This record gives sequence, structure tokens and C-alpha cells, in this order.
Amino acid sequence: MNQKKKEILIVGAGAVGIVYGAALHAIGENVTYWVREKYLEETQKGIPLHVISLLGTKKMETPRRAVAKLEDIEIVPDEIWLCVSKTAVKSKDLDTLIRHFPRTHLVSFQPGLTDLEHLKKRFPDHKIDAGVIGFVAFQPHAAETRKGISVWFPPGAPSQFYTPNASDFVRRLNKGGCPSKVDKKAMEKVSQMTVVLNAFVLYLELSDWRFKLFKKEIRNFNAFVDENLNIVNSHTKNKKMGGLGILKSSFAFQTLLKTISLAAPFDLQAYLKYHFLKVRDQSLAMLVENIKVADDASLPHQHTDALLKRLENG
Repeated sequence: MNQKKKEILIVGAGAVGIVYGAALHAIGENVTYWVREKYLEETQKGIPLHVISLLGTKKMETPRRAVAKLEDIEIVPDEIWLCVSKTAVKSKDLDTLIRHFPRTHLVSFQPGLTDLEHLKKRFPDHKIDAGVIGFVAFQPHAAETRKGISVWFPPGAPSQFYTPNASDFVRRLNKGGCPSKVDKKAMEKVSQMTVVLNAFVLYLELSDWRFKLFKKEIRNFNAFVDENLNIVNSHTKNKKMGGLGILKSSFAFQTLLKTISLAAPFDLQAYLKYHFLKVRDQSLAMLVENIKVADDASLPHQHTDALLKRLENG
């Protein structure tokens, strides 16, 4: 007996949405993108997806079905995948969309400390699962000849799902060519790694996006990381993860950056600038979020305040 294929509505046809959509499309699921009007025609033509590695590049077919209006969604989706930033998730249009399908399963990938909690409060009648993105996907620079989206699946770093239906998402994505795994403690780890990544990106911005200049910010970076790990772990009731000692040494950290740069099949420094400037509002929103969590718990956040002020002053 043939199993009914799922109807999937993916919010956002950016880098993340295209990768997950291609994987689900590859196993025969019916994928539709919900996009802004200005992106509709481009999405319907099919956005090229290039899987890159040190061994070369291969293409994945991407879905071409896309809508920009609620009334154009012809079939009630089984799942809505929220492949947009934490700031975009708060939009009124998205709120209207989700409430229009009260029994639809939501899948969230927002990285903020309280994002999943807020979704559950906003949509208490929906079943909500969550995952952690395990790939690097980006739109090539305007100067490059390759068009569409490029994706790199780093070895040993798959997408991770940690909520009740994790095994179902992992099975389907792996079958579609997107490495994934079940890790019930993923959010505990990722909440801490998000602190480190967000700090690195924002202090790298203050270093003119140059790894060599970042070493001048290593002391500020470490003070921020220690402060925010304390905030995050107080909220999640987790213990500080091991292996962060390498961050304390400028030499060790620079060595780590060089190693990762050699492993990545693209210019890592250029990618970080290009991608994180596009999602800068999300990075800043996470600072504000952590400050609020700290205030609620009566925890210090002076290093977070100082970083936010520097970034806002340009």
C-alpha cells in the first residue's frame, strides 16, 4: 500500500528553505514555498542548488511550486517549516498564515534562547517540533558566475532534531540527501554554541571581518562568552560544556580558524561577512533577548550591553 506523500509548506525560499525543500522534494513529498511577491517568479522558475565539497560540485533539483498569497494555497499542508529568521517569525503575515491552518504541524529552526517557548505560547493548539541547522548554505557573491544557492554539509555536523517527532524528520531528510540525526540534547548544546558563534561573528564585524584583526578583540570576546553562557545556562538549567578553553588563547583560536578555513570548500572569511550582514538583525535581536533573560534572572550583562552599544554606534 502506497503511503500518502506529505504536503509541505516552507516559509521562505532563502538558503535554508531551499536546502530542506530540495531534500523533501527528492523523496517525493509535495513542497510549496510561501514567499514574498517579489521572490515569487524566481522561485517558480526553480532556484539552482549546488552541493559543494572538496571533491567537487553536484546539483540538486529544487521544488518550483510557490505562492505569495494565503488564498493561493490550494491544499492544507501537513507541515509548515519555518525557514526564516527569528525576527521574520514574529511578522503578522506569518501569524495569519499559521492560524489559518490550526491543525498543521510546525517545524522551527530559529536559534534564539526563547524562540521555541514563544512559538508554543503563540500557537498553543499546534504541534511544534524543532531542529538545528547542520549545513552552511549561501547565495554566491554577485561577482561569481554560479547562480542560485550553494550548500556545504560539514562532515560530522548534521542537522539535529530533539523534539518528540525527531526520528521522522531525520529519516526523511537523510533519505533526501540532507545529513541529519536525532539528538535529544541538541538544544542544550546549541544554545551554548549559539552564544559562541554570535559573539564571534559580531566581534569579527568590529574587526572589519578580518581574522587577523580579531585577535585584538579576544579579551572582550571571552568576557562576553562567559557572561552569556552564564545567562543561557541559568535559563536552560544546563552545565557549561567542556572544550571552550581553546577560546581563551588567541594563538589557539587563530589556529582553529585556519583549520576550519582549510576544511571549507569556499572562502570562509568572505562567507561570514556576506551571510551574517544579511541576518544582522537576528544577531542583534539575540543580544537583546539575552539581556532580557538576564534581567529576569537578576544576572549581570554589562559586556553584552557594551557590545550592543558598539554595534549600534557603528
